[in-house]
Amino acid sequence: MTTYVNVLLPLYLDKLLIYRVPDQWQGQVVEGGRVAVSVGKRKVYSAIVMSIKNIEEDFPDTRIKDIIEVIDLKPIVTVPQIRLWQWISDYYISTMGEVMKNFLPTALRISGELEDGITHYRHKESVISDVRLSTSDSLRDENIQTLSRSPKQKEAFLSLLKFGELKGENIEIWKSELLKHDAGSTALRELVKRGMLSQKEELRPRNYQVKEKIDISANLKVLTDIQKVASESVSSFLGEKKPVLLHGISGSGKTEIYLHQVKTAVDNGFQALILVPELAFSTQLSKRILSAFPSDVATYTSQDSALKRFSTYQKILNGEVKIIVGTRVAVGLPFDNLAIVVVDEEHDLSYKQSDKRPYFSARDCALVMQNIYGSSTLLVSATPSIESFYNVEMGKYAIVKIDKRYNEAPDPKIKIIDRRHIALKDKQVYGYRFDTRYFSKYMLTEIGKCMERGDQTLILHNRRGFASYMECSNCGYIPKCTQCNVSLTYHKQSMMLECHYCGERRKVLDLCPKCRANMVLHGIGSENVEEKLDKYFPLASIARLDGDAMRRKKDFADTLSAVEKGEKKLVVGTQIITKGFDFPKATLACVVNVDNILNFPNFRSEERTYQIMTQFAGRTSRNVAQGEMIIQTSQPENPLFLQIRNNDYLSMYRHEIEARTVFNYPPICKMIQITVKCVDSELLSSASQDIVTSLNSGVKMISCSLESPLIDKIRGFYIENITVKLLKIGFLPAKESMAKIIQQIVKKYKNKVIVSVNVDC
Repeated sequence: MTTYVNVLLPLYLDKLLIYRVPDQWQGQVVEGGRVAVSVGKRKVYSAIVMSIKNIEEDFPDTRIKDIIEVIDLKPIVTVPQIRLWQWISDYYISTMGEVMKNFLPTALRISGELEDGITHYRHKESVISDVRLSTSDSLRDENIQTLSRSPKQKEAFLSLLKFGELKGENIEIWKSELLKHDAGSTALRELVKRGMLSQKEELRPRNYQVKEKIDISANLKVLTDIQKVASESVSSFLGEKKPVLLHGISGSGKTEIYLHQVKTAVDNGFQALILVPELAFSTQLSKRILSAFPSDVATYTSQDSALKRFSTYQKILNGEVKIIVGTRVAVGLPFDNLAIVVVDEEHDLSYKQSDKRPYFSARDCALVMQNIYGSSTLLVSATPSIESFYNVEMGKYAIVKIDKRYNEAPDPKIKIIDRRHIALKDKQVYGYRFDTRYFSKYMLTEIGKCMERGDQTLILHNRRGFASYMECSNCGYIPKCTQCNVSLTYHKQSMMLECHYCGERRKVLDLCPKCRANMVLHGIGSENVEEKLDKYFPLASIARLDGDAMRRKKDFADTLSAVEKGEKKLVVGTQIITKGFDFPKATLACVVNVDNILNFPNFRSEERTYQIMTQFAGRTSRNVAQGEMIIQTSQPENPLFLQIRNNDYLSMYRHEIEARTVFNYPPICKMIQITVKCVDSELLSSASQDIVTSLNSGVKMISCSLESPLIDKIRGFYIENITVKLLKIGFLPAKESMAKIIQQIVKKYKNKVIVSVNVDC
């Protein structure tokens, strides 16, 4: 009897691989556990066992290899978890290996190489080393004498001896503890090489401190009468296993309602998953959740350290935590008895993974988890996505609305400024005292009044850096990235030109390298806005929250803390400042140029503008009678601004649905974007055209269009996009046909082109 296993590898493979289990590992392999296997001549990887087969006779295929080692004696993945992974792989046209690589913590993946038939690899789990004396008592004094010429090694050796009260006992200590007591890692390594110390490694999760369990209800706020009614409605719909959209205006207390739903699940012994947008983990949103549930809570994000993700993963697998708060990657965790999935700010774009495959939507995964885990789904937003509200109208989701703010605070006052006219008028009246290209007199005056009251002002400008680009005043030369077809952004603080796509950096040019004329700046970024405001209000304390400020986590945390305490009166930022923040002293929100968001070439641009502006306005009316938001735009006649001013979500939705019905955009149809990349532009054009031709002849579609994106070269790869619109009826078979065609084209071009498929783009 020979045992074979089908294994899943974290590689771009469209199938499972078969390996033989040698006699030494018989009976130790488990489905869902890991084994170490070799791929090719040298590579070694960990693989998940998907199935085990016992066969009387060996396969005639002599190419089947033996597994190298059994890593786990019990499963590290669950059956429902694998079912979700498989759905993500099928629906989003990705390989299971890519899905595994995305969701399985790196600490649970091993890799290495074979050299002379010997396996060289190390586990990436939390490796905890201990060090012990390997020499006898009689040799220790001799060792000390031998080390007299190596003071650091001698010091490390003596440090180990100090941990034993008696010199002769067999001392064993964690290496991390020894390093804290004058023993350097290099010295310890040399002592191990000399044979004076022995080192042992154990694989175990780090013991992250768990707070004492206390009554979680003590930290939940008492619901108002309006919130109680809404919460009861939510409970009723969730009991029917129908997805619920909790649609409440900003400041209505939606968080408190879903926290009570989570409490109900936990009280009944179940697990709860709270999904939050990527950026929310630096905000009060996560703090509020953690303060409400100080015990049995785990957080899980892609920004956590590898060891922390591993530890959290193991605790969830073992059922040691009841509440998981995480970003989109948390949907792939090994839940045991999941009762509810809450998707806070369900409209947020960060729930859709767009930077790498699989291009999955965590919000949509939450809905699929309802069928796999038997859980309930609660979507929460003040500005729901068009898709979610459309599903409400189609009867697929239930909806619970809250139309009043907590403590019945009024909606913020919203002022729309026409940048075209107000700038000209201000210059005529005030000359060039005010930089009216960017700040109207009204905006600057209101900021001054806000400061006089001791309140905070939030200023949104959705561009990083100091200036968008530099240009020669004589010949028009513009410094561009060598790897991307984009101009370099000027960052004054670092005095560097930077590409925001690949990260290329260059020193700032004083003179044009072609004609030696002066270089001038164009456009304005958040760094520039900060500098201009500092000139207008020299006594004001200003903070900037953007991607540059967030590069060092501690710096961002310190800045955010100062803002929360009211120490910073002016807060300049990109979209970061519109999400999840609750600044009690903020009473004024200013948008320097909303057109940067509104004019973005995407069919969702007006929806996104409405959502961002409404969320931003909500930051100002938390604890005051009425806040204010000032929006500067060159197109104030756009009906969208009336909808924003009136907080009229329904009108925005009706307008969007009407337009998308006419032009066939989601949610009326399904849309897929195929991105083709190649270092050779001619080969790219040929491959893209082949895909379009094959799709037109082999797939039933509404339309198929080929176009170059706004940025048609990134990181050395030329790019073309193919946008495909499909009917909802027959979508799945059409998508399968599309995947097969793409696979054939990639093989035809011998993998010289890279093709990515973004379903529901």
